[in-house]
Amino acid sequence: MEFISASDKTDPKQKPVILGPNQLEEINVLNLAENDRTFIRLCQFGKFSHSEELPAVVANLAKNTNVQNLTLCDSLGHLQEDGNLSAWLKRTREQNGESVAEMVAESVSRKSPMIDFESEKPTQPEITEAFLQWTDKPIRQDSTIGKTLEYNGLYWQALPETILQRKIMAFYHEQGYNKYTVRSLKAIADLVAIKADEIPTQNPDFIGFQNGVLSKKTGEFMPHKIDHFLRSIEKFDCDTRSQNIPHFDDWIEFVSNGNQNKKNAILAGLYMVLTNRHEWGLFLEATGTAGAGKSVFSRIVSIINGESNTGYINLQELEIDRKRAMLIGKSLAISPDQKPYKGSADELKAITGGDNVTVKLVYVDDFAVKLTPVFMLVTNYPLLFTDRNGGIARRRIIIPFDRAIPKEKKDVHFTEKVQKEVYGIVNKLLALFPNSDTARAILEEYRDLDEGRHIKRESNHLIDF
Repeated sequence: MEFISASDKTDPKQKPVILGPNQLEEINVLNLAENDRTFIRLCQFGKFSHSEELPAVVANLAKNTNVQNLTLCDSLGHLQEDGNLSAWLKRTREQNGESVAEMVAESVSRKSPMIDFESEKPTQPEITEAFLQWTDKPIRQDSTIGKTLEYNGLYWQALPETILQRKIMAFYHEQGYNKYTVRSLKAIADLVAIKADEIPTQNPDFIGFQNGVLSKKTGEFMPHKIDHFLRSIEKFDCDTRSQNIPHFDDWIEFVSNGNQNKKNAILAGLYMVLTNRHEWGLFLEATGTAGAGKSVFSRIVSIINGESNTGYINLQELEIDRKRAMLIGKSLAISPDQKPYKGSADELKAITGGDNVTVKLVYVDDFAVKLTPVFMLVTNYPLLFTDRNGGIARRRIIIPFDRAIPKEKKDVHFTEKVQKEVYGIVNKLLALFPNSDTARAILEEYRDLDEGRHIKRESNHLIDF
C-alpha cells in the first residue's frame, strides 16, 4: 500500500481508499471521496513524492469534494511535520477561481462522451484535440529539452510517454471505445506532444515553495499561478512571518571573522547569484580549509537561487557537451566538490563571457546555445588555470575559508534553519543593494585586493615572478 485516505471516524469496519501506483497515475479521472466529506486524513505507507504526487492528490480533493480539513500522517497515524494541508487545499481552490460546485460540474462535463467513435470515425488530429480538451491538467511542450509537461497545480512536471499513453487510454475508456492498440496510443501521444502549446523557458526569477512563489527580483511572495511556469518546487514552505535571519547572520559573522571586505564580498556574491548577474562575467571560488563553511556557503547559495534553477557540474564535466546540456535554463552552476584541476577552462570562459557553446541532448544533434548561469566552485584544492591572457583572472573572485568551524558550533540542522530564513535573506540582499552596480563594484574591488593570492600561489609557484 502506498497511500490511504480515511475519514475522521475511527470505526475499524470502515474501508479506507487505497491509492497505489496505478491509481496515482490516473488520479485525474478518479473521485477520491464523497462530495459531502469535510475531513480527510491521508496516511502514508512506503515511498510517496511530496513534490509530485501529493499536489495531485490535493488538487483532486480541491476539485471534487467539499473537504475543509486535510491532514497527512505517517503509517502509525501520527501527524507528519507540516502535515496540516488544509491551508494548501484552500489555496488550490481559490487559485482556480471557481467554486467547488463549478469545479465538480466541470469534472462531470469533461467525463461525458465527446466523440462517437463508431459513427463519426474521427481522425487522429480530432482525437488529439478532444483529448486535450478532456484532460483536467494542462499539457505543454518544452521544445528546448524535447519533453512534454503537465501542470499539477503547483508546477509543470515532466509527463513520461507511458503515463501520457495511460491518460489517452483512460480517455478512450470514458468514451466507451476499446478498439485501440499500442501503436494507436503511441500515435496519439506523439500528436499530443506536437500539438500541445509550447511552454516558455523556466523563469529563473522565481523560487517555488509548497505554499507559494518568491520573486528573487522584488522579494514579493505570491500565490501559485500557472503562468509562473515553474518546473519544480522546494520541498518546504517559505516562512514569511519574519525577516529575522539569526542563523545566516551568525554564519557570515563567523566566516568573515571581522574582515569587512570579505563579508561585503560574500553578500555581494550572494546578490549576484540571487539576481542572476551572469552578464558581469564573474564567478565565485570558495576555497581553503576543510570544515570551514564552504559547503554551507554553497547550500545557502542554492537555497536563495532555488534548487530547480541550479545545476551541479564540475570543471572536468563542463568540457563535455552532453554534460553542459544540464545547464540549459539554469541560473546557477555549482561544483560542490571540485577536484584538482589543471587546464585552460575555455568553456568556463566562454559561458561567463556570454559566448555560445555547443551542447548535446539525447536524440538531438549538437547545437550552439547561450548558457546564463552564475558559476560557483567549491574546493579544498588550489586550481591551476593555464590561461595566460588574463581571461580567468578577470573573472575569478576567490573567497578564502580558512577558519575551521569548532565542533561545538557545528549544527547538523543548520540547512533546515537557513531554509526557514530564505524570505528574510532574499529581502536583506535586495535591501542592501538597491543599485546592483554597488554589488559588482564590491566584487571587483575584492578581486583586486587579491586576498586569495596565497591560493593562487599554491597552484602556480611562478605567480610571484
